[in-house]
Amino acid sequence: MSDLVDCVILAASELATNAVLHARGSLRVTLERTGPGEVRLEVTDGSSRLPLQRRHSQLAGTGRGLQLVGALAEEWGVEVLAGRGKVVWAVFLGGAAGVPSQDSQGGLADL
Repeated sequence: MSDLVDCVILAASELATNAVLHARGSLRVTLERTGPGEVRLEVTDGSSRLPLQRRHSQLAGTGRGLQLVGALAEEWGVEVLAGRGKVVWAVFLGGAAGVPSQDSQGGLADL
C-alpha cells in the first residue's frame, strides 16, 4: 500500500506544480477512494488551457511531469469545466499490479 501512496503523492505534486506554473491561479487537489484499492486524484484550476506533453532534451530540468503521471497512473485525462477551468485527473490501483516497476516497458525507466 505504501507504493500506492508514494505514487499518488508524486503525481499530486506534479499536477499541482503544473497548475501553479501554467494556470497561475487558485487550485484544488482532491483524492477519492473510488473502489477497493482504487484512488482518483483530481487537480482543478481556473485555466481552460489544456496540459500538453512536450518534448524535452535529456538535460532539461522540467517537462516530464505528465509523462511521469502517465507512467504511475492506470489512466489519466482532462475534463473541461465550461467557463470554470479544468480538472486534470489520474486513477491509481493498489497492489502489485497497479504500481509500475522501475524497468517496465514504457515505465519510469524511460523518463
